[in-house]
Amino acid sequence: MVGLDQSAAMLDIARGRVPWADFVRGDALNMPFAEGSFDRVFSSNFYGSRHMIYRRYFTAEGLAEELGGRILFAGRWFVMAAARV
Repeated sequence: MVGLDQSAAMLDIARGRVPWADFVRGDALNMPFAEGSFDRVFSSNFYGSRHMIYRRYFTAEGLAEELGGRILFAGRWFVMAAARV
């Protein structure tokens, strides 16, 4: 499980809440990962993007159901769910 954010402060919060995951500081429009690094990607809240954003809002249970997986962490500000591959 890997999280990406431009904010060092938000990454510190995420690391404190989900210490077993990897968190990387970077730009989502120029990601620091090799092509094909991930089987699935979930994105949310691109502030200041030049692209039109289609948003869907999920409960933790709804997100896990959408991914066909299970909830790994459900906090006040974010949810991590594992998808069945």
